[in-house]
Amino acid sequence: MMHWESWQSFWAMGGYALYVWSSFGMTALLLALECWQVKSDWKKELALLHSAIELEQDLAALQKHPKGTVVEGVHS
Repeated sequence: MMHWESWQSFWAMGGYALYVWSSFGMTALLLALECWQVKSDWKKELALLHSAIELEQDLAALQKHPKGTVVEGVHS
């Protein structure tokens, strides 16, 4: 365990402050970007799933009704 004489020496990190704090900053930035990307991909996948469900429902409605009829905006 490391012991620091003052807050200033803690922030200086024994002369390695630039390396230490830039590493922390880069890690935090990359984690934030990863979270943003996962959220963005999740929204895209949900939209694709919603579209697939709508398509499946439209196809099921077309199979139930005779050709040439209109079913809730779906033309056959």
